[in-house]
Amino acid sequence: MDIRQELAVINRTGKYVVGFRQSKIAALNKRARLLILARNCPETIKVEAEMVSNVSGVPLLKTELSAEDLGLALRKPFSTACIAVLDPGSSSIMEAVGESEVE
Repeated sequence: MDIRQELAVINRTGKYVVGFRQSKIAALNKRARLLILARNCPETIKVEAEMVSNVSGVPLLKTELSAEDLGLALRKPFSTACIAVLDPGSSSIMEAVGESEVE
């Protein structure tokens, strides 16, 4: 699965928030379906994201994309270390973490 392509699909058909603070709020409020981390995000964010994922039950996907690549994949003019997917739209990114689309 190409994460860049899936993020482009989410950008067109789904909903997401960028930035760790907004992603953490979305996960703790059970609005997020998936947290995505960049490979070069700060260690403090990685540790806190893992704790938030464990507490909220939201899956965490660590990618090999840099923060700049994550921002570009979402067509944003800035980099982002963390993304929370609220609605995957027609993307199949949830299959990457083994979650079915059945609700």
